[in-house]
Amino acid sequence: MAKKALIQGTRICQVEDASNVFPVSADLSWVDVADDTTTDDTYESGAVVKFSIPVEDSWTYVRLDCSRRYTFE
Repeated sequence: MAKKALIQGTRICQVEDASNVFPVSADLSWVDVADDTTTDDTYESGAVVKFSIPVEDSWTYVRLDCSRRYTFE
């Protein structure tokens, strides 16, 4: 189903089905977005930027070290 996001600046305030949109003030706007868009994402330069938690290089090494020590079946 088509989704719409309520945008204020770069913030995605709300995500609704296209049939559930309602009138908003001039500083807000509805835009078409992908079905997997959430309020954790942002809206920049006309596109949704997906939220991701940066993983530091040191954490990557910890995960690699743990996976070498333990076998998961």
